[in-house]
Amino acid sequence: MAPATAVARVKREPSPPLPAAIVRFYPNPSEIIREYIESDFARELATEHERKVKVLTDEGAEVTDPISYVRVGERLVDVAAHRKDVEAWFKPLKDFAFRLHRMICDREAEVLRPLVAFQTDGKNNRFRLEQDDARRRREEEQRLAEAARRDEQDRLQREAEAMQARGETAVAEQIMEQAIHAPAPVFAIPSALPQTRGVSTRENWKWRPIGGDTPAARARALQLIPRDYLELSELKLNAYARAHKGSARLPGLEFYDAGSVTVRG
Repeated sequence: MAPATAVARVKREPSPPLPAAIVRFYPNPSEIIREYIESDFARELATEHERKVKVLTDEGAEVTDPISYVRVGERLVDVAAHRKDVEAWFKPLKDFAFRLHRMICDREAEVLRPLVAFQTDGKNNRFRLEQDDARRRREEEQRLAEAARRDEQDRLQREAEAMQARGETAVAEQIMEQAIHAPAPVFAIPSALPQTRGVSTRENWKWRPIGGDTPAARARALQLIPRDYLELSELKLNAYARAHKGSARLPGLEFYDAGSVTVRG
């Protein structure tokens, strides 16, 4: 058995702190995460990758003759290989950040879920009552306007009959013409709903197919809607171009080969 003094001289790795203790001491972990990613060791490795990138790209990518064509092609192979090295070095950091971001977002969504549900239900229910109130006020305004228009027509008709009885036919005809074309008065009934400070409603007009937003209703709408409101589909048109290549033809469009150079590192 080794002497106790010899065992004591053996170097041991320091025990990492307990994660719970770190959380209690640092309620905001952003500084720790930043140090983890931007530590001196990480900076040195990233700097070395940057040095290689500079060597590979400083010469430039201009191609003017067969010699530069070959030279740039060789550099493209080197660049593809070094790009894999850089991406492989950053991948663990990105994966860690992605997992951390997802954990934080999941926890945030869990905390916010009841608030979001309440906001959605509260807004929808308030807006529904506002629409009902606006509909009732609109109907009452129309009723009052129609009643006032009939009262005015009756008054003008009685006046015309009086003029006719006095033998003033022309005046009576003018009054009857006025009665026929008299516009209905405008009524504006204020809302009975109380105001809530910090909460307001504004118009937000949108569209939907007649009969509801179903596949059948959308298909029917596509047959009826003016062409001005139809949209070019990037996905479908590019698929058409790949399928037909140089023989692709559609009115108002041209198809071209944008080119794609593949490099294996």
